[in-house]
Amino acid sequence: MLGISEEFAREHIDRWVRAWNSRDLAAILAMYSDDIEFTSPKIRVVMPEKSEGRVKGKKELERYWSLALQKHQELHFTPLAFAINDDNKECFFEYVSLLNGQKTLVVEKFQFSGDGLVIRSSAFYGAEG
Repeated sequence: MLGISEEFAREHIDRWVRAWNSRDLAAILAMYSDDIEFTSPKIRVVMPEKSEGRVKGKKELERYWSLALQKHQELHFTPLAFAINDDNKECFFEYVSLLNGQKTLVVEKFQFSGDGLVIRSSAFYGAEG
């Protein structure tokens, strides 16, 4: 894969939203590389030992998301917009996160490997309300 197209990004986002909204952890993890690096301020909340807010590797990511799904019984993501940086195989995705009654605006950055899996991802949380 030389870069990513808008169609590829849209399909990835559609699969990602469907998997999260159905709480299908296996489907979510299938979109990520074994050596994924994920950063989010929410990691510290769920895994206090991860004070840097970063998990590395699919096993650690699975542990984090399993704990997060247990913590957030109500979870729903609503896509708003996306943009791509084809040169760096990146997609920037804006969505509304509803977790246990709290809505938050989120932007997530996905960077893809040559095989189309997410190799790096960062979540940025904005205004609540």
